[in-house]
Amino acid sequence: MDKLIGKTINERYIITEIVGVGGMAVVYKAFDKVVNRVVAIKVLKEEFMSDAQFRRRFINESKAITMLSQNNIVDVYDVCLEGDMMYLVMEYIDGVTLKEYLDKVKVLDWHEAAFYIKQILKAMSHAHERGIVHRDLKPHNIMLLRDGTIKVTDFGIAKLSKFETQTITDKAIGSVHYISPEQASGDRTDEKTDIYAVGVMLYEMITGTLPFEAESAVSVALMQVQAQPKLPREINSSIPEGIEEITIKAMMKDPALRYASAAAMFNDIVSVENDPDTVFGYLNTVPDGLQDELNVDNSPTRFVDIVGDNDTESQNESEETEDPIEDQDDQESDETESKFKEIWLPVICGVGSALLLIVLVVAGIVYFPEIKNMVTNGNKVVEMVVVDNYVGKNFDEVEKENASGLIFEKTNMLSDEPEGTIISQEPVAGTEVEKGSIISFKVSIGVETVQIPDITNKYYEIAIDELYDLGITYKTKYIASDTIKENYVIRTDPAAFTEIKSDTSITVYISSGKEIVTVTVPDVLKRSEADAVTKLAEESLVADKLYEYDETVPSGCVISQNPEAGTKIDEGSTVEITISLGPKPTEDQTPNDDTDTTPGTDPDTDPDTDPDTDPDADPDADPDTDPDTDPDADPDADPDTDPDETDSVSYKLTVDLSQFSSKTSVSLTISTNDNSWNKVEKITMENLAGANYIYNSETVMLKKGTVVSLYVDGTLFNTYTVS
Repeated sequence: MDKLIGKTINERYIITEIVGVGGMAVVYKAFDKVVNRVVAIKVLKEEFMSDAQFRRRFINESKAITMLSQNNIVDVYDVCLEGDMMYLVMEYIDGVTLKEYLDKVKVLDWHEAAFYIKQILKAMSHAHERGIVHRDLKPHNIMLLRDGTIKVTDFGIAKLSKFETQTITDKAIGSVHYISPEQASGDRTDEKTDIYAVGVMLYEMITGTLPFEAESAVSVALMQVQAQPKLPREINSSIPEGIEEITIKAMMKDPALRYASAAAMFNDIVSVENDPDTVFGYLNTVPDGLQDELNVDNSPTRFVDIVGDNDTESQNESEETEDPIEDQDDQESDETESKFKEIWLPVICGVGSALLLIVLVVAGIVYFPEIKNMVTNGNKVVEMVVVDNYVGKNFDEVEKENASGLIFEKTNMLSDEPEGTIISQEPVAGTEVEKGSIISFKVSIGVETVQIPDITNKYYEIAIDELYDLGITYKTKYIASDTIKENYVIRTDPAAFTEIKSDTSITVYISSGKEIVTVTVPDVLKRSEADAVTKLAEESLVADKLYEYDETVPSGCVISQNPEAGTKIDEGSTVEITISLGPKPTEDQTPNDDTDTTPGTDPDTDPDTDPDTDPDADPDADPDTDPDTDPDADPDADPDTDPDETDSVSYKLTVDLSQFSSKTSVSLTISTNDNSWNKVEKITMENLAGANYIYNSETVMLKKGTVVSLYVDGTLFNTYTVS
């Protein structure tokens, strides 16, 4: 099993499984516990962490993709480019690669192919507008969702500046079928490189085959440079001619003949969708000087034979205009031809020779400086100059001091070098050139900078969107804060308003909420209720009180606690303490015959009916049958006894518990100041709903003036005085 499975990185992302393995990275499925969503995490393989080239490619991808925000490009949520792990956190896409889909269905209907290609072109148009060229577009790097949405991924070798070159040895073998001729030959690349790859993918979709296939990757690369593919309609005749023209135009060997932009190709596809009979004429009209691109021979891999078709047509027209009647004049024509040969042919040959000599002389003057010098200047020799090394010097100073007779031209470019510094020159130093030749320089205009916006105290997703818009790459770090709300930005490093290089990554510090302090639970066993609550409060802990009867622990003291003393818990946590209500009273308590006992301490004892003091009382009577103390007493009992003359009354507790209606149940504890009524009961709130959450206790006999205390879930709710 992969060692990251089941691990949590950055205290946030829980790795659950591997969903893909590439050449330099592994893609995991993970759960982001901060925002409760599934994400994909692309992690640079451990063996490449020390490889500068792979780290550079990974950093390039992060820079490129964080600058993009478009529906057909995979979203990136988080980036980490430092430490012992480099990774990108991206949206998790539940789908298949376009390659997997093409392998399964082989040939697509041209309408379906156009639907997918248009989405790819939208993504590329968005990237190209921001100066990003993907350079590795292929079905393997494109995800297809269940609803048909396309998502472009893997900007691992994307470039952020134009005209960067790359040799084929830097390319993966799987990409060679989709690379452009300029990539295969190591020439400079730009947006036209991506357009070529889109053309190859369109070709594959509508024909079911790749335009070039061979036994080795090098052979395929050579075919990308030299060979021409079959026309798509030769393979699939159901393709509209307009779609074929779009495909071939996108795949032109010369970038100048391809579409100028992804948007232009998109518009042509829309035109064919609106009218399948649309024809653009791209295969019949070629700019001057570029005819060789479309001229063909007898090879089946050529495009069209434009010149041959025209010649045949001209020949047919010539044959159709011949008049058979003129055959009778053949003899007369032969005589005329004989005279022409004898008289005019020598003259024409002489003139032709003279003209040929003139052409040769002019060509020699144009293409051979020595001849030109002899004709125009006699024996004067052309002055040659050796080009100096100007790299690293200031262009303005070089131009000011120029005494070599050379003409200096410059092209500005972003660079870490100071502004005005010459980065490169063409021709290179040491080259011998004619005086007056042009020397081309690439001159630094310095590093592109951007100002860090103030995103302090903003919700982190909104803050990150601002960074996206400015093209700033970042990594996030969560820290505790007592003043900034959870998931809001605390600060950035560097700070807001700092000017940084456009390729500099900043750190965004996000609040994880208040800092959690760990405390030790104190021992509160056998302490009084008030003392225990105070002791816990001293450690910033909250007491959750429960009550129950106990034979061994005095009433009002702590029987048990949870967690136990010595346990480490977070500050502010709750400690459950159980408080004794004393011994549980017996159901059949007999009257206390002790005359010293305070009257009224036993709820079943009525001092007014004591047989020792009341001469009318029945000495054999059971006190439990006294109608003043037992609601179920015999109604025929002593009618002369007046309830108003007793100290005890029938009592029933009625309480409105509607404020606890959100709970499923509550624990009720009832106790009296004289310990005459103690009760613990768990109430389900559903049982009280029909009565509007009104709780009614059973009826008991209590002495007037008794204080009844009601606790709800261990907290004193209210006190009541019996009257």
